[in-house]
Amino acid sequence: MINTILQYIVVILVISIIIIAHELGHFFAARRAGVKVEKFGVGMGPKILSFKRKETEYCLCAIPIGGFCQLKGEEEASNDPDSFDSKSPFKKFLIAFSGPFANILLSILILILTFNLFGNPFIWQIKTIQPDSPAAKAGFMIGDEFIGINGNITNNWGLIREEISKSPNKEIIVNVRRGDKELSIPVVPKQSSDGTGLIGVEVRPSDKRESFINSIKLSLEMNYSFFKDFITFLGMLFTGKVTSVAVAGPVGIVTTAASTVAVGWSYFFFFMALLSVNLGLINLFPFPPLDGGRIIFSLIEGIFKKKVNKNVEATINTIGFMLLMALIVFVTWNDIARLISPH
Repeated sequence: MINTILQYIVVILVISIIIIAHELGHFFAARRAGVKVEKFGVGMGPKILSFKRKETEYCLCAIPIGGFCQLKGEEEASNDPDSFDSKSPFKKFLIAFSGPFANILLSILILILTFNLFGNPFIWQIKTIQPDSPAAKAGFMIGDEFIGINGNITNNWGLIREEISKSPNKEIIVNVRRGDKELSIPVVPKQSSDGTGLIGVEVRPSDKRESFINSIKLSLEMNYSFFKDFITFLGMLFTGKVTSVAVAGPVGIVTTAASTVAVGWSYFFFFMALLSVNLGLINLFPFPPLDGGRIIFSLIEGIFKKKVNKNVEATINTIGFMLLMALIVFVTWNDIARLISPH
């Protein structure tokens, strides 16, 4: 019970760091552009501690999730030279874009450190082997890394496990790496009580650390894969190939993240990197009040050489905020329904 509570605390703190990194992106970009940052806060809700340094009030709030960065002239019209509203469309674009960009950079950094310090979460190795199990009889050894099945080379443990599961009492060939050697081991999964195949092993992400240079390469490749998967998922969502029920909300994200801690720290930080880059990409949606909405307003101003009326912008942002809150309530309800469902 205590371990579970600690897992959730760690998850909430790390998610807060991801959101704070986003707000720091806006903070430093605004300061660089000469915009006054009126408030920078960690957490949400009522203030429990605050202090002022130079022109900015720094706040610590009661609910330790998220953060905020309040800029002068962001919501109201202002001609003051240190206001957001007085800046050029290009500077407004950079300030809005810097939050999502910070999340992408954080994702790259998290994965570099994960590969280099904890191991590769995409390589699964045998942790334990049950005595007299099919794996023991076939000659598998602790530390063997799964690299494929039936000649299909893949390090996706989900696919390998699925193939084992649907092959009870049938011989399959499991491809593993043992040290510098690659082996093809025949094994016959035994049939479990529910009719699925088992070979009698417990697996975990590999603890083999990558070199720093290779960690950079793997991190960039993985973030590119995140981007492609995100675009693919959006396409499937808008075309109805997946339903909105598949979208996780805050409760689902925290629950999933907590479960990855039990698998291993490398897998947990991989999930955090995925969450960070997704937060950045979602915020680039051209939808008020997300950063993408501000980017659209700055592009309109740059193209037509005229600012969007602040009352019109405020109305659009309010409508967008209400729709966004409705979506959050909807996906949170789905999360809770999944948790309490007997299945």
